[in-house]
Formats: sequence, structure tokens, C-alpha cells
Amino acid sequence: MLSNSSGSILDAKVRIDGSGDRNFRRSFLTYLRKQLNTKNRKIMKNCKLVDSRSNVLIQMVDMIAGSIKRYHDKSKADSIIYRNIFKKHIEDEWKFR
Repeated sequence: MLSNSSGSILDAKVRIDGSGDRNFRRSFLTYLRKQLNTKNRKIMKNCKLVDSRSNVLIQMVDMIAGSIKRYHDKSKADSIIYRNIFKKHIEDEWKFR
């Protein structure tokens, strides 16, 4: 999302669920910095891995991501119910293949 924002997102403060071992977390943060930031453009100002058990915003994002995943799982009979939950809050939708 950050790399496809057409320059509308700069100096973002990113918070990510901090699960995974120390080596993975370090490699992941390095990867993000290299992919998003250049000398002339800084999309990501800083990135922190946080514990989702103590961060209600991360818990909310987990719930939203789960609802979106459930909507796209067409094998589930209730998939459309999940779309209706968050549909009114969608301002912009990007579909990736």
C-alpha cells in the first residue's frame, strides 16, 4: 500500500504486529526500509513492531483483515455478511491479483 500511494503517503509511522523471532523481525524491518525509502523520498519515517495483546489498534486491524479475508473466501456461505460490515467505511479500494 505504501509503495503504491502515488506520493500521497510520506513520513509514515508504521506499526506492525511483532510476532516472529528476532532474526525475522530484524530482516523484515530492513526489507521495508530498503523497499520504501530512497535518498530523495522517505515514505516510512519509522517502523515499530508492537505486541498486539497490548495495542488495541493492532487488534482492530487484525479484525478488519480477518473480515476482508473471510469476504474473499467464497467457499464460506457467510462471506457477503463480512463485506457488509465494513462496506460503508471504504473510501478507496485497490484490487491486487
